[in-house]
Amino acid sequence: MGNKKKFDKIEPNDTYYETHEDEIDSEQKTKKEKKVKKPKFLPGIDAGHEPQKEKLPSRFTYKREKRKVVDSQEEKGVVEAPPKAPYVYTLVVMCLVLVMSFVVTSNIYASLSDTVRAVSKMLMYLAAFVVPTAVYLILPQSGKSLHNIRKFSAPTLVFSASCLGLLICLTALQKYLIAYSFSYSEPMVQVEGGVLLSIVTGALLPAVCEELFVRGVLQYEISKYAGGLCGVTVGALVFAMLHYELQYFLIYFVSGLVLGCVTHVTRSVFPAMLVHFLNNTLSILFSNSLSVVATERIGGAMLIIVLASLCFGFLILTLHLAEKLSEKRARKYLKEENSLQEGEELKPEKNMFFVLSPDKKTGSRFLKVLVSPPMLVCYAVFVVIAFIKL
Repeated sequence: MGNKKKFDKIEPNDTYYETHEDEIDSEQKTKKEKKVKKPKFLPGIDAGHEPQKEKLPSRFTYKREKRKVVDSQEEKGVVEAPPKAPYVYTLVVMCLVLVMSFVVTSNIYASLSDTVRAVSKMLMYLAAFVVPTAVYLILPQSGKSLHNIRKFSAPTLVFSASCLGLLICLTALQKYLIAYSFSYSEPMVQVEGGVLLSIVTGALLPAVCEELFVRGVLQYEISKYAGGLCGVTVGALVFAMLHYELQYFLIYFVSGLVLGCVTHVTRSVFPAMLVHFLNNTLSILFSNSLSVVATERIGGAMLIIVLASLCFGFLILTLHLAEKLSEKRARKYLKEENSLQEGEELKPEKNMFFVLSPDKKTGSRFLKVLVSPPMLVCYAVFVVIAFIKL
């Protein structure tokens, strides 16, 4: 019973504190230092500022970022699909042109006076080409750029004149080679309502309206997606199909290639409009007289030789002028690129168009454009209507 409080806590008395005060303070200080963990600092970092720990991504964030990388088309090498809007508009324009061709060949249209026919044709061209182009440019999907509808420089006129000579010679060579080889007599061109009215309806309207859509919008969109080669070729293909004439398909296709090259080199649709207008005007004025020469065996053979020589000469001159314009534009582009400050980019309208796709996937992009569903429908419509008209 006497040892009941044997293990009770014995508290030190005041005498103990007075004699061992220094020892107690040192022991408490040592215990506090042991509890505090000293931060580990990297060499070169101020010890007064403890670096913050980076927050590692959670499991959900990590999986989402990983899935994004795997599904990326650039990592897989998959070519993105072409934009659908330009080809849908192409199908709409082809249908409107088809309706216009039926109206022009109807008996009601033939019974109208020359002035009424000219005004009606002008309204139909505006409805078939200008209205869809304006609607497409207004929509937000086309962006703020006016595409190829922009001003051009004076040196491009020399190049356009060379392309005009090449286009005239190529068109005449194809027409009269067919006439000479197959004894095919080209129908005489009928000038209705005077020469001026025929030039307005047969040369000015097609040049402005067709070039505005085909080269001003469609070729620009395709060139932006797959390069200039694809843009020029598909634009020429659509240009040939819009006429719904199977016997002249090759002539229209070659003409479209020349006009597309004019637009691609000059970066503007207006030189192509001028070349198109002058070519149609000369065809209206001199087609009948040259057709008579082509039907003669000796005269036709000499004409073909002369035209072939002129085509070769104009082709060399056109390539030389295109090379000079491209070199000048490349120097200007590099000068502007070097003068940019860090983080600044060139304006979209000043970016260069490439002949081939910059990502080296021109073939696959070209194929995706040709086999897009709206383009397949355009092929079917052209083939059916062209055979019906034959």
